[in-house]
Amino acid sequence: MSDDPLLTPVQFVKGVGPDRAELLQKLEIRTVEDLLWHLPRDLLDLSEVRAIPDLKEDDSVSVYGVVVDLDGKHLSRGRTLSAVLLESDGAYLKGLWFNQPWVLKRFQHGQKVLFSGKVKKKSGRWEMSHPRYQFLEEDDEGAIRGEVLPRYPLTEGLRMHEMRRMTRSAVNEYGEQI
Repeated sequence: MSDDPLLTPVQFVKGVGPDRAELLQKLEIRTVEDLLWHLPRDLLDLSEVRAIPDLKEDDSVSVYGVVVDLDGKHLSRGRTLSAVLLESDGAYLKGLWFNQPWVLKRFQHGQKVLFSGKVKKKSGRWEMSHPRYQFLEEDDEGAIRGEVLPRYPLTEGLRMHEMRRMTRSAVNEYGEQI
């Protein structure tokens, strides 16, 4: 075994383990160094925060608002629809999650939230399907900002949020070695 920490098998990176290491091998990622050099294929820019009246169809943006309504519905064949309605300066945006009823437990009326994702207009109302969300504190209003997220090449069985988390772990733990 080498003394070089970058040659550490990837399974020992926090959040990877043997099962994910097997999936990463399909991407030719075997060591910490391989993971650190597995570069994003592109970026998802959600740093632009827009007011609801300024939204345009299919834009990927972030929207700030206050939770004014929570709704969960059972659809056919055991499926569910969860909705969170944000209000900002008299305008509304609905965040929708399919088959994720637990998401409603994360939100409360009056909570300040930043939704990020692609907006669509349905029946004259703005919606975001499966938005990323960030809870804001009272003093966060002046510093509201979205994120720029890397989008990595993946393999079957590996999801984007897992890849981001593993890469972030590797950077935090081994980044100074490069």
